[in-house]
Amino acid sequence: MIEDGALVLAESGAILEYLAEKFGAGRFVPAMQTEVHTRYLHWMHFAEGSAMPLLVLELYLTRVTQAPAAVLGRINGQIAAQLDYLDSALADAAYFAGDDFSVADIQMSFPAIAATSRGGLTDGRPNVWRWLGEIRQRPAFARANPRGGELQLP
Repeated sequence: MIEDGALVLAESGAILEYLAEKFGAGRFVPAMQTEVHTRYLHWMHFAEGSAMPLLVLELYLTRVTQAPAAVLGRINGQIAAQLDYLDSALADAAYFAGDDFSVADIQMSFPAIAATSRGGLTDGRPNVWRWLGEIRQRPAFARANPRGGELQLP
């Protein structure tokens, strides 16, 4: 959640887009009406609309005393398919929207980090690991960890 004067925003995608528009000076969002912008939009919404619901559902089901194995197996299969999709998307580009870092990479960082401990992100997906390593080396990421703390997932 952020506050900027009277404005209060609580949705991660809205926060990122707002910050990019207000402070990005044309950086971090690809030019409108381009293939790269369409790819950017896809990944901005994939993070919270597709990736996170499965990861959260997997977390909940593993906390249930008798999680239904068939349901959990199906969810883990869908998570694996999504991780394969991420890896293939990063096979031909440095970042999710293309060759330049964008807000979509920030948005995708949480599901990717969550998948390292909860969702089966294995060594068999080298493009995601490469990308995640680059994200973690970015100066802003390095500055954010001391302020917010290293991400701890159950």
